[in-house]
Amino acid sequence: MLPTIQLNDRLLVDKLPGLAHSIHRGDIIVFHKVPADTAAPPILVKRVIGLPGETISSKGDVVYIDGRAIKEPWLAAMDSTETCAQSAFNIPTTHISAGRYFVMGDCRGDSYDSRDWGTVPQSNIIGRAVVVIWRHGHPWFHWF
Repeated sequence: MLPTIQLNDRLLVDKLPGLAHSIHRGDIIVFHKVPADTAAPPILVKRVIGLPGETISSKGDVVYIDGRAIKEPWLAAMDSTETCAQSAFNIPTTHISAGRYFVMGDCRGDSYDSRDWGTVPQSNIIGRAVVVIWRHGHPWFHWF
């Protein structure tokens, strides 16, 4: 999730019941990794791009949901370094099953995410990141 979330950031996470009904595109979620992800730590943080029941695809740097290009304002602030330059790669047309979410990291060129290991089941979601409260060893507040 670099650069949005830095290594060792401390996050406040909304874990209230009924969370799944309030997850929207663009939200940052914290979740237990899916079984197909054999390389990652047990808990991950990624941005929700596709919601249950939608069809996702991409062409170049543009992500399409149900055939319509989506706006991704969180990428506008991205540094266009070589590792983050490619935003979407090619996502084959994929239907997102009920109760599952398609997630991607903000540094798309260097992110291991739903493009690699598939969608995240609702049951794996711990909560939604609300605010960074600690960065670089000091209090620091950034709301999502």
